[in-house]
Amino acid sequence: CGDFKRAETEACDDGNDTDGDGCDAKCRVEAGYLCSGPIERKSTCKTVKCGDGLREGSGDTVEECDDGNTESGDGCSAECKVEEGFACKKGPDSGAVGPPGSFSFRKDKCKLIPECGNGVRNGAEQCDDGNAAKGDGCSPKCAVEKGWACTQSEDGGPDVCHKKEKKSKGKNSDKGEL
Repeated sequence: CGDFKRAETEACDDGNDTDGDGCDAKCRVEAGYLCSGPIERKSTCKTVKCGDGLREGSGDTVEECDDGNTESGDGCSAECKVEEGFACKKGPDSGAVGPPGSFSFRKDKCKLIPECGNGVRNGAEQCDDGNAAKGDGCSPKCAVEKGWACTQSEDGGPDVCHKKEKKSKGKNSDKGEL
């Protein structure tokens, strides 16, 4: 341990016996850190950092998601927590190692979960009028009902649905006209 060459029995080897830098004096990965590097090479250790595109967890530092930025509103918050109404799918394993219970996956992909009846049209919804009632133009499955038309509200609110006007079938429906 401490010779810059990670042995198979070591979780890490950063070439020193200093604690607090990710790899302790006994070549174990410290909580809050993850280390990578092949056998017989020096380990590189880093802290778990939100926004770096790696969903990681080590010790008490656990990310629910990491989409590669620290912007909220895109499914993964600035604190690397999954935002309400979203689901995030983790990427492949990054290969980094840490203390027992740690993990490291590549960049998450977050998507809005369609929620029919919430008044916001998203996903494959044809309409969303903010309720689950039948017969009002927008079905409980957020599909436009037969004979109806729905338009999105300009202010981002629920869709407004109205019955389509029936077309007359005859040439001239009013008597007395030519």
